[in-house]
Amino acid sequence: MKLKLAYIPLAIVLAGVLFSLYLLWQVPNGVYFSGDAGLKALLARQLSAGIFRFDLVPPSDAWVQELWKQGLYPYDKPFVYEVANKYFITFPFTFPLITAPFLALFGDRGLYIVPLVSTWTIWLTFYWVCLRLKFNAFYTSIALVFLIFASPLTIYAAMYWEHTLAVALAFAGTAILLVSQSSGLSIKDATISGILVGLSVWFRPEFLCWVGILAVLVYLASLSGVRQFEGISRKLNLESISFLSRNKTIFVGSMVLTITIFFLCNQIVYGHPLGIHAIQVVQESSLAQKLRDSRKNFQGMGMTFFTFFPIAFFLLIYPFLSFFKNREIKFNLKLLIIYLICIFFTIGVSLIVPPGTAGLIPGGKQWGARFLLILIPVVALLVTLELNKLKENAFLRYVSLFYYFNFNDYQFL
Repeated sequence: MKLKLAYIPLAIVLAGVLFSLYLLWQVPNGVYFSGDAGLKALLARQLSAGIFRFDLVPPSDAWVQELWKQGLYPYDKPFVYEVANKYFITFPFTFPLITAPFLALFGDRGLYIVPLVSTWTIWLTFYWVCLRLKFNAFYTSIALVFLIFASPLTIYAAMYWEHTLAVALAFAGTAILLVSQSSGLSIKDATISGILVGLSVWFRPEFLCWVGILAVLVYLASLSGVRQFEGISRKLNLESISFLSRNKTIFVGSMVLTITIFFLCNQIVYGHPLGIHAIQVVQESSLAQKLRDSRKNFQGMGMTFFTFFPIAFFLLIYPFLSFFKNREIKFNLKLLIIYLICIFFTIGVSLIVPPGTAGLIPGGKQWGARFLLILIPVVALLVTLELNKLKENAFLRYVSLFYYFNFNDYQFL
């Protein structure tokens, strides 16, 4: 019986694979969820044709080129910018570049191979983390069901967007860091973890915030061995996370080096280390305006995250359930750190992404808050961990499970 139960999580992953293939089957060729994807596909099509240029090459017709010069260009800001008489899409060249070979080999369907496989990779990494955290088959299955079938992440497997690839890279690198052996990261693991997290920035600029948070975390963990911070370390129990500080310089150095190479590529291609995104976000608004916009961004993305992934509300009620169980508030540094990571990442993203327009949240029309997709596997793991802590109390266990299935059931529709 135990052997059969152990296969249930893998069966759920397989069901997710079939479901994602079904979603992809519903997408007509040449039709994209957003205009952003259309422009990326246009650049990918250009690269797949052997035109190795990262600006949009004008048609050979002289009359078309003349109309473009007169200002009748088919695209406008903030989607396409003219730099040195060349037209660049706002988005990094990296995603069209790696999907172009698949387009050349398999046609329009080839564009979806990277988002699809990246989504599957997230699920398998998630399953691996559950095993490392010693979740039993029941709780692992619950976590996988809500990650795959009750979150907005899966639908991005059938969209030509780079979000799933960036999340797969960042989540894998973070998983290696956070669930490493109690002795900490080896030099090899620290290097791999840092490179993976750094590569996520190549595809999504908001992951710079993730990089900064992890860098602060590993150096915070090292304070447990500093005499000057001995009192604070004892109060916060920093010793419990001291394993994160092993080979921290190699981990952070790998992230920084990986991102630096990306910035150098941007400098060569666009003439600016931050790429066209720098024009859109950094140069087109003042600091005061960015701060005002960031508040709206935080509220909009936060509400959307909870709306499309209501399992996250459990993070808010868990402290009360824990108090009901223990009759006291027990300080848990590791749980607090995950809470803070989620909060500070949302704040950081709110500061660097362009504000929403036409009454929409940042990122325009989307399914859930796409800039916060990395938080979905993190929150799913955290909630499962919290539910696991409540299992000793039968009443709280059933209350929690009732919440799970009643607040999330509409996500299955």
